[in-house]
Amino acid sequence: MKGSLAGTRIRERRRQLELKQSTLAQTAGISASYLNLIEHNRRTVSGKVLGAIAKALGLDPNDLAEGAESQLVEDLRQVLADHPDQATATTAIEEFIGRFPGWARIVATQARQIKDDRAAIATFMDRQNFDPHLQNTLHEMLTTITAIRSTSGILTTEEDIDTPQRSRFQNIIHDESRRLSDAAQELVSYFDHAQEVTTQTTSSQDAFETFLTQRDHVFEELEDTNAPAQAIADILRQDLPRATAETRAKLRERMAVYAQDAALMPLADFLALGQKTAFSPDLLSATFGADLHATFRRLATLKRRDLDVPRFGLVIVNAAGQPQFRRPLEDFSLPRFTSICALWPAFQALSVPGQPLSDIIVLPNGREFLARAIALSGSPTAFGRTPSFSSAMLVTSLSDAHRFGMLAQQAPHTPRQVGTSCRLCQQIDCFARSEPSILPPAPAKSP
Repeated sequence: MKGSLAGTRIRERRRQLELKQSTLAQTAGISASYLNLIEHNRRTVSGKVLGAIAKALGLDPNDLAEGAESQLVEDLRQVLADHPDQATATTAIEEFIGRFPGWARIVATQARQIKDDRAAIATFMDRQNFDPHLQNTLHEMLTTITAIRSTSGILTTEEDIDTPQRSRFQNIIHDESRRLSDAAQELVSYFDHAQEVTTQTTSSQDAFETFLTQRDHVFEELEDTNAPAQAIADILRQDLPRATAETRAKLRERMAVYAQDAALMPLADFLALGQKTAFSPDLLSATFGADLHATFRRLATLKRRDLDVPRFGLVIVNAAGQPQFRRPLEDFSLPRFTSICALWPAFQALSVPGQPLSDIIVLPNGREFLARAIALSGSPTAFGRTPSFSSAMLVTSLSDAHRFGMLAQQAPHTPRQVGTSCRLCQQIDCFARSEPSILPPAPAKSP
């Protein structure tokens, strides 16, 4: 399957071991022609076949699993979005990652650092243009410089100034010079602090995302505990002993929400009811007394290595379209650096708060997903207070939706064409496009 990295990883590992295709195929108990299709990403591989190939190659099956590098693929696509002259390279991203995973991670890491530097520069520019404290300080410095220049000009050009008057002018220069020095020192301290805050904010977000990806957004330690705060502290101490305060605060907040969801919807009970109800969010929500956003979060972190359950992706956005929660799904990426597609049901849900929406959506590459969305108020309602809404969208592949019976209650309708973000979308004639795509147009479908 195009976009998969499993076949590329298998081929590279086989070459490292200097194994012939026929030898590996025989060891794994499959035909050489089937292995050839797998290695060229023309056939998916999972289950017993994946385990047999991994064993023959001396690897853990998870090292070859489909989608294991999906976030890295998305990161490199974002890199190319900033270099439209290299758009043709998008077709080789999977090959590059499969053959040179270390270099791919270095490129992605350096690209994030460049993004961070640009964000810092943009922050300083905004402060210079809009920060009243900075403007006042600069104005004070300019006023002081003008006073020093005027006073020194008088002393320089006027020869008949008596001694007391000259002394008064000298005192003015002395006092104004001290004011200028103090203002300059304050400005330097201000910029030092601003740079530290900006650097911490950008680097902490990257560390936050990396840690969640490594954990696959799952925290087994918080599943059945009477002391979630202590469990969270233990995770941070053991796994991130050198994390910044900003990173620790972000993760502490995320894990606290996870622990609340786990306490409200215990894993064993939630899994059992999910299997009986085709993982219906509304039935799960009603049974456990949780709102649909919490139920979506629980479903998005349900997949474990030993559980045969659907894999869900989740994004929660505020009314401005800014992501507040991201749980990427293989083949359905959630951009980190660019705006997301305005055609997602998550945005439609914001126009009808409280109403659950269900839709089949199709990406330009033809992959289909079941998407369910709902917008809820994140603050208590009260007279005279404007509610603050956020919208959550839960997605799962249509193949998983079929396999687990999720489409039984789905009303038949025409699938909706969507993208991920304008810069990385091949649907060129989209009416919602806000910026050019770096990708070539999607190929025409056969009649």
